[in-house]
Amino acid sequence: MGTMNMGYHYDMAKSNGNHYSLIIDGREVITNGTYLSVLQNFKSEVNYHRGRFLEAHIVMVKTYDGRKKEELNEIVREFDNRREF
Repeated sequence: MGTMNMGYHYDMAKSNGNHYSLIIDGREVITNGTYLSVLQNFKSEVNYHRGRFLEAHIVMVKTYDGRKKEELNEIVREFDNRREF
C-alpha cells in the first residue's frame, strides 16, 4: 500500500464513517467529506475571511453518523463575523 492510501484509510477510520459538510453563507460548499478534510477547509476559510475583514457565516455540520447509521444536522464548528445593524 502506498502512503496516500494509508493516509486515506487513516482519515476514514478516524472519522468512524461519519460525513461532514461545510456551509458558507447558506451555500453548501463541501458535502460528505471526512472530519479532517472538512476541518482543514473550515480553518482555511476562517483565516481567509478574517485576514481580509470579510463578513461571513461559516458552519461545519455533521450530516451522517456512521455508528448509528442515521442522518444528522449537528453543528460541529461555527464562525460568524457578520455585523448586525
